[in-house]
Amino acid sequence: MESKLGATRREVEEVKDIMLDNINKEDERKEKVEDLEQRAAQLLNKAQSFRKLTKQVKQKKQKENLKSKAGLIAVVTLLAVVIIIVVAVMLSRNSQSNGTFTTEHP
Repeated sequence: MESKLGATRREVEEVKDIMLDNINKEDERKEKVEDLEQRAAQLLNKAQSFRKLTKQVKQKKQKENLKSKAGLIAVVTLLAVVIIIVVAVMLSRNSQSNGTFTTEHP
């Protein structure tokens, strides 16, 4: 009878050891899950910050692009006005010089 009682006690001790090991493993998993949750929260915050920053950079680049286009349009317009004025002055001089040198002989 003692051998059965001893065997049962050993089995109970083995089950107890296994249960304690399982509890320890469960605690370790819980810690790992909490760590993963913290990392996920940090990544989410970083992703939101990155999204906000990229939006700001995009808006800044769009403004710079718009300013560049406006400057280019201004330069082209100014150049066109200067060309038109130069051509008008040249045509005016041509018409004045042609008008003064043409004399009719009777």
